[in-house]
Amino acid sequence: MSNLQDLAAEAYIFAVPLVYNLDQMKKSVEEGFGVLPAVPYNQFSYGQKLTDASDKFVTTNNDTVYNNAQLDLSAGPVLLEIPDMGDRYYVFQFVDAWTNNFAYIGQRSIGGNGGKFVITSADYEGELPEGYTQITAPTLFMEIVGRIAVTDEADLQNVKALQANLHLYQMNKEAKPAGIPTATGDNDMIFWNKFKAYFNESHYAQRYQPLIDKYSTLGIFDGNISDDAKQALLAAPKTGQQQIKHLLENVPFPVENGWQKDFHVFDYNFDYFELGSLDTDEWKLPHSNEKELVQANFIRAAALGGLWGNQGFEAVYLPIYVDSDNKQLNGSHDYEVHFEQTPPTNAFWSVTMYNTTGFTLVENPIDRYSIGDRTKGIKYDEDGGLTIRISHKEPQDDANWLPSPDADFRPVLRVYLPTEDVINGTYHFPAIKKI
Repeated sequence: MSNLQDLAAEAYIFAVPLVYNLDQMKKSVEEGFGVLPAVPYNQFSYGQKLTDASDKFVTTNNDTVYNNAQLDLSAGPVLLEIPDMGDRYYVFQFVDAWTNNFAYIGQRSIGGNGGKFVITSADYEGELPEGYTQITAPTLFMEIVGRIAVTDEADLQNVKALQANLHLYQMNKEAKPAGIPTATGDNDMIFWNKFKAYFNESHYAQRYQPLIDKYSTLGIFDGNISDDAKQALLAAPKTGQQQIKHLLENVPFPVENGWQKDFHVFDYNFDYFELGSLDTDEWKLPHSNEKELVQANFIRAAALGGLWGNQGFEAVYLPIYVDSDNKQLNGSHDYEVHFEQTPPTNAFWSVTMYNTTGFTLVENPIDRYSIGDRTKGIKYDEDGGLTIRISHKEPQDDANWLPSPDADFRPVLRVYLPTEDVINGTYHFPAIKKI
């Protein structure tokens, strides 16, 4: 591979989070997103049901209803009003155009009393309403990913009552958002045309300037692309995706009994810290030099498989592909996982089943997509432990059954508001064993 091809592939890794994220934001506004209907910029799209197998969003959870919004701050400040949530788990996660998590409003950061907030762009200098806490967004385009815990279908009515008092609206209701730009140019260069259009509207941290200067030799910022550079750029998406796949298959995070403990996969925000975000070295990937920044960009790109995921201090996600014999999990076999102690948490935990084709939920005869400490009728062992049965075929006693597809599968264990024992490795996750 030539130096030009290497450079183009590295530039692709830098560019793909911005392009993918803004594409998804644009799709959300124009078409909707899974169970969430399409709504204009600067408004909430309220989830009215728990996700199921009909929803095709990658690695969606089955524990909360989503309340998402795509913000375009070209229309000025946006007001957010959260009602009293009591002791119910909830979080509103703020994600900028580059997929940096820069604020969290929820039980962990403000408790259950709710509050009023005003979201502004970094360059806003106008007046602000009294009684509202300001949150400054790094980029004009950003999303709010809201999650409100739901115990079961009966509990949905309680959540809908909360949603009726959950509000998001522009301070200037007459202003018209400019919207995410539409790329123009040759179709074969559509990715790079999008990147150029999106980049021009997306502020970046100064620490990335040396990388941008390096990538500018390809012409991707000013459109002055040589024939040789164009050929390298056309090949870059395929090469970049291969490199991302290699990274995912050689996870640079600890693995325990098959569970990938990638608690820091979303820790690539080094510059923007608003309410609820933690500005500590523990929650930042290495980034002191160009090599470390490039590696962090690779992890940012790989994390798109869990787009808009929380950082580990809010929730941890443990995917698993293999059993105790290091064999791929597959529905042709039956399995058990025995927890001597269930995952310690300040909120709740669950294990959710996904296929390996699109990492979507799995259709099953009892409409159970996850199992955890809130599952009604779950049976604990006499010693206080918990044994979960995982299989495609329904067992005689389905109280602790997590249905799998008749194919390869990948469960994900989530721990919301994990305790320090989970983060520091004192708590150990048990293997999934074939029976």
